[in-house]
Amino acid sequence: MKIATWNVNSVRVRLPHLISWVRESAPDVVLLQEIKCLDQDFPREEIENEGYNVYTHGQKTYNGVAILSKHPIEDIQRGIPLFEDTQARYIEGYILGKIKIASIYVPNGGHIHDPKFAYKMSFLTALNNYVADIKDIFILGGDLNIIPFDREASDPEEWREILASPLEREAYFHLIEKGLINPHHFKDHYDYSWWDYRGAAFRRNKGAKIDHFLMSKAAKDLIKDVSTDKTLRALEKPSDHTPVILEIHNA
Repeated sequence: MKIATWNVNSVRVRLPHLISWVRESAPDVVLLQEIKCLDQDFPREEIENEGYNVYTHGQKTYNGVAILSKHPIEDIQRGIPLFEDTQARYIEGYILGKIKIASIYVPNGGHIHDPKFAYKMSFLTALNNYVADIKDIFILGGDLNIIPFDREASDPEEWREILASPLEREAYFHLIEKGLINPHHFKDHYDYSWWDYRGAAFRRNKGAKIDHFLMSKAAKDLIKDVSTDKTLRALEKPSDHTPVILEIHNA
Protein backbone atom coordinates (compact mmCIF):
# COMPACT_ATOMS: atom_id res chain seq x y z
CA MET A 1 0.00 0.00 0.00
CA LYS A 2 1.29 3.43 -0.96
CA ILE A 3 0.31 6.31 1.36
CA ALA A 4 1.19 9.92 0.55
CA THR A 5 0.89 13.07 2.60
CA TRP A 6 0.84 16.47 0.92
CA ASN A 7 0.17 19.99 2.14
CA VAL A 8 -1.59 21.04 -1.03
CA ASN A 9 -1.90 24.74 -0.07
CA SER A 10 -5.44 25.12 -1.56
CA VAL A 11 -6.91 22.04 -3.20
CA ARG A 12 -8.92 24.03 -5.73
CA VAL A 13 -5.87 25.96 -6.91
CA ARG A 14 -3.74 22.83 -7.04
CA LEU A 15 -6.43 20.49 -8.44
CA PRO A 16 -4.78 20.00 -11.87
CA HIS A 17 -1.52 19.06 -10.15
CA LEU A 18 -3.32 16.70 -7.77
CA ILE A 19 -5.28 14.94 -10.52
CA SER A 20 -2.28 14.41 -12.80
CA TRP A 21 -0.15 13.26 -9.87
CA VAL A 22 -2.58 10.62 -8.56
CA ARG A 23 -2.96 9.28 -12.09
CA GLU A 24 0.79 8.92 -12.49
CA SER A 25 1.81 7.94 -8.97
CA ALA A 26 -1.30 5.91 -8.10
CA PRO A 27 -1.18 6.18 -4.29
CA ASP A 28 -3.73 4.10 -2.41
CA VAL A 29 -4.21 6.86 0.17
CA VAL A 30 -3.54 10.60 0.00
CA LEU A 31 -3.53 12.67 3.18
CA LEU A 32 -4.05 16.34 2.36
CA GLN A 33 -3.51 19.46 4.46
CA GLU A 34 -4.44 23.10 3.92
CA ILE A 35 -7.30 22.26 1.57
CA LYS A 36 -8.59 25.79 2.39
CA CYS A 37 -12.25 25.18 1.62
CA LEU A 38 -15.46 24.11 3.28
CA ASP A 39 -16.52 20.48 2.93
CA GLN A 40 -19.21 21.36 0.40
CA ASP A 41 -16.70 23.24 -1.75
CA PHE A 42 -14.16 20.42 -2.00
CA PRO A 43 -13.80 19.14 -5.61
CA ARG A 44 -15.27 15.81 -4.59
CA GLU A 45 -16.58 14.71 -7.96
CA GLU A 46 -13.25 15.22 -9.72
CA ILE A 47 -11.44 13.18 -7.07
CA GLU A 48 -14.08 10.45 -6.94
CA ASN A 49 -13.77 10.12 -10.72
CA GLU A 50 -10.17 9.06 -10.10
CA GLY A 51 -11.37 6.16 -7.94
CA TYR A 52 -11.01 7.69 -4.49
CA ASN A 53 -13.35 7.88 -1.55
CA VAL A 54 -13.23 11.40 -0.12
CA TYR A 55 -13.38 12.42 3.56
CA THR A 56 -12.90 16.05 4.53
CA HIS A 57 -12.71 18.32 7.54
CA GLY A 58 -12.77 21.69 5.86
CA GLN A 59 -12.58 25.32 6.81
CA LYS A 60 -13.16 28.41 4.71
CA THR A 61 -9.96 30.10 3.47
CA TYR A 62 -7.67 28.48 6.06
CA ASN A 63 -6.51 25.06 7.25
CA GLY A 64 -8.60 22.00 6.37
CA VAL A 65 -7.54 18.35 6.07
CA ALA A 66 -8.72 15.41 4.00
CA ILE A 67 -8.23 11.71 3.38
CA LEU A 68 -8.53 10.35 -0.16
CA SER A 69 -8.58 6.56 -0.25
CA LYS A 70 -9.04 3.77 -2.77
CA HIS A 71 -10.52 1.81 0.13
CA PRO A 72 -13.49 2.99 2.22
CA ILE A 73 -12.61 4.65 5.52
CA GLU A 74 -14.79 3.87 8.55
CA ASP A 75 -15.43 5.57 11.88
CA ILE A 76 -14.36 9.02 10.71
CA GLN A 77 -13.32 11.35 13.53
CA ARG A 78 -12.86 15.06 12.86
CA GLY A 79 -10.63 16.86 15.32
CA ILE A 80 -8.39 15.38 18.02
CA PRO A 81 -10.73 13.63 20.47
CA LEU A 82 -11.30 15.54 23.74
CA PHE A 83 -9.60 18.66 22.33
CA GLU A 84 -11.88 21.61 21.65
CA ASP A 85 -10.63 23.24 18.48
CA THR A 86 -12.34 25.70 16.16
CA GLN A 87 -9.72 25.05 13.45
CA ALA A 88 -9.93 22.11 11.03
CA ARG A 89 -6.59 20.37 11.53
CA TYR A 90 -7.16 16.65 12.13
CA ILE A 91 -9.15 13.80 10.59
CA GLU A 92 -8.84 10.05 11.14
CA GLY A 93 -10.58 6.79 10.40
CA TYR A 94 -10.03 3.05 9.94
CA ILE A 95 -8.86 1.58 6.66
CA LEU A 96 -9.20 -2.14 5.92
CA GLY A 97 -10.94 -2.40 9.28
CA LYS A 98 -7.72 -2.49 11.27
CA ILE A 99 -5.40 0.43 10.50
CA LYS A 100 -6.17 3.81 12.05
CA ILE A 101 -5.00 6.45 9.59
CA ALA A 102 -4.93 10.21 10.14
CA SER A 103 -4.18 13.44 8.31
CA ILE A 104 -2.87 16.28 10.48
CA TYR A 105 -1.96 19.92 10.05
CA VAL A 106 -0.13 21.12 13.16
CA PRO A 107 -0.31 24.90 13.72
CA ASN A 108 2.72 26.83 12.54
CA GLY A 109 2.73 28.75 15.81
CA GLY A 110 5.13 31.37 14.56
CA HIS A 111 8.02 32.62 16.66
CA ILE A 112 8.23 31.25 20.21
CA HIS A 113 7.15 34.68 21.51
CA ASP A 114 4.14 34.87 19.18
CA PRO A 115 0.75 34.54 20.97
CA LYS A 116 -0.16 31.77 18.49
CA PHE A 117 2.70 29.65 19.80
CA ALA A 118 0.68 28.73 22.91
CA TYR A 119 -2.06 27.31 20.69
CA LYS A 120 0.48 25.18 18.86
CA MET A 121 1.78 23.76 22.12
CA SER A 122 -1.73 23.02 23.42
CA PHE A 123 -2.49 21.24 20.13
CA LEU A 124 0.67 19.14 20.44
CA THR A 125 -0.10 18.35 24.08
CA ALA A 126 -3.56 17.13 23.07
CA LEU A 127 -2.04 15.00 20.32
CA ASN A 128 0.46 13.49 22.75
CA ASN A 129 -2.30 12.68 25.24
CA TYR A 130 -4.39 11.07 22.52
CA VAL A 131 -1.76 8.86 20.91
CA ALA A 132 -0.73 7.51 24.30
CA ASP A 133 -4.00 5.58 24.41
CA ILE A 134 -4.02 4.21 20.85
CA LYS A 135 -3.58 0.45 20.75
CA ASP A 136 -4.29 -0.09 17.04
CA ILE A 137 -1.92 -0.05 14.11
CA PHE A 138 -1.71 3.72 13.64
CA ILE A 139 -0.36 5.77 10.75
CA LEU A 140 -0.41 9.57 10.96
CA GLY A 141 0.82 11.78 8.15
CA GLY A 142 0.87 15.48 7.58
CA ASP A 143 2.48 18.84 8.01
CA LEU A 144 3.85 18.72 11.54
CA ASN A 145 5.46 22.17 11.28
CA ILE A 146 8.39 20.81 13.27
CA ILE A 147 11.98 20.24 12.17
CA PRO A 148 13.17 17.43 14.48
CA PHE A 149 16.81 17.37 13.37
CA ASP A 150 19.27 20.00 12.15
CA ARG A 151 20.00 17.95 9.03
CA GLU A 152 16.38 18.54 7.98
CA ALA A 153 16.97 22.23 7.26
CA SER A 154 19.38 23.84 4.82
CA ASP A 155 20.21 26.51 7.40
CA PRO A 156 19.36 25.16 10.90
CA GLU A 157 20.27 28.43 12.61
CA GLU A 158 17.32 30.17 10.89
CA TRP A 159 14.88 27.93 12.74
CA ARG A 160 16.02 27.98 16.37
CA GLU A 161 12.98 29.98 17.51
CA ILE A 162 10.43 28.82 14.93
CA LEU A 163 9.65 25.17 14.04
CA ALA A 164 12.86 23.87 15.62
CA SER A 165 12.74 25.41 19.09
CA PRO A 166 13.49 23.20 22.10
CA LEU A 167 9.79 23.17 23.07
CA GLU A 168 8.64 22.04 19.62
CA ARG A 169 11.28 19.36 19.36
CA GLU A 170 10.45 18.20 22.87
CA ALA A 171 6.78 17.79 21.86
CA TYR A 172 7.85 15.81 18.80
CA PHE A 173 10.09 13.48 20.77
CA HIS A 174 7.35 12.96 23.35
CA LEU A 175 5.38 11.38 20.49
CA ILE A 176 8.34 9.10 19.83
CA GLU A 177 8.50 8.24 23.53
CA LYS A 178 4.80 7.32 23.36
CA GLY A 179 5.72 4.49 21.01
CA LEU A 180 5.61 6.07 17.54
CA ILE A 181 8.37 6.00 14.95
CA ASN A 182 9.10 8.20 11.96
CA PRO A 183 9.55 5.75 9.06
CA HIS A 184 11.67 8.25 7.11
CA HIS A 185 14.08 8.53 10.03
CA PHE A 186 13.90 4.75 10.50
CA LYS A 187 15.07 4.43 6.89
CA ASP A 188 17.65 7.25 7.29
CA HIS A 189 15.80 9.42 4.76
CA TYR A 190 15.90 13.17 5.47
CA ASP A 191 14.91 14.92 2.22
CA TYR A 192 13.34 18.37 2.47
CA SER A 193 9.59 18.62 1.81
CA TRP A 194 9.08 22.41 1.86
CA TRP A 195 10.77 25.32 0.10
CA ASP A 196 9.85 28.99 0.44
CA TYR A 197 8.37 30.69 -2.60
CA ARG A 198 10.87 33.52 -2.17
CA GLY A 199 14.49 33.76 -3.15
CA ALA A 200 14.48 30.87 -5.65
CA ALA A 201 14.57 28.59 -2.63
CA PHE A 202 13.60 25.43 -4.50
CA ARG A 203 16.16 25.96 -7.25
CA ARG A 204 18.81 26.58 -4.58
CA ASN A 205 17.49 23.68 -2.44
CA LYS A 206 17.10 25.95 0.59
CA GLY A 207 14.35 23.98 2.30
CA ALA A 208 13.21 22.07 5.35
CA LYS A 209 11.55 18.78 6.22
CA ILE A 210 8.31 19.59 8.03
CA ASP A 211 6.03 16.95 6.48
CA HIS A 212 6.30 13.63 8.25
CA PHE A 213 4.75 10.26 8.90
CA LEU A 214 4.50 8.78 12.38
CA MET A 215 3.38 5.22 12.92
CA SER A 216 3.07 2.60 15.61
CA LYS A 217 6.44 1.16 16.56
CA ALA A 218 4.82 -2.28 16.59
CA ALA A 219 4.10 -1.84 12.87
CA LYS A 220 7.69 -1.05 11.86
CA ASP A 221 8.00 -4.39 10.06
CA LEU A 222 5.32 -3.15 7.66
CA ILE A 223 7.62 -0.43 6.28
CA LYS A 224 8.56 -1.21 2.68
CA ASP A 225 9.94 2.09 1.41
CA VAL A 226 9.90 5.86 1.94
CA SER A 227 10.45 8.67 -0.52
CA THR A 228 9.90 12.34 -1.31
CA ASP A 229 8.47 13.26 -4.72
CA LYS A 230 9.90 16.66 -5.64
CA THR A 231 8.43 16.80 -9.15
CA LEU A 232 5.32 18.71 -8.07
CA ARG A 233 7.34 21.50 -6.46
CA ALA A 234 9.03 22.16 -9.80
CA LEU A 235 5.74 22.79 -11.64
CA GLU A 236 4.28 26.18 -12.46
CA LYS A 237 2.21 27.63 -9.57
CA PRO A 238 3.06 24.79 -7.17
CA SER A 239 2.31 24.26 -3.53
CA ASP A 240 5.33 25.19 -1.44
CA HIS A 241 5.24 21.59 -0.13
CA THR A 242 5.75 18.36 -2.05
CA PRO A 243 4.38 14.85 -1.33
CA VAL A 244 6.09 12.60 1.17
CA ILE A 245 5.40 8.92 0.58
CA LEU A 246 5.28 5.81 2.77
CA GLU A 247 4.92 2.34 1.28
CA ILE A 248 3.92 -0.52 3.54
CA HIS A 249 3.54 -4.25 3.10
CA ASN A 250 -0.01 -5.58 3.34
CA ALA A 251 -0.99 -5.48 6.99
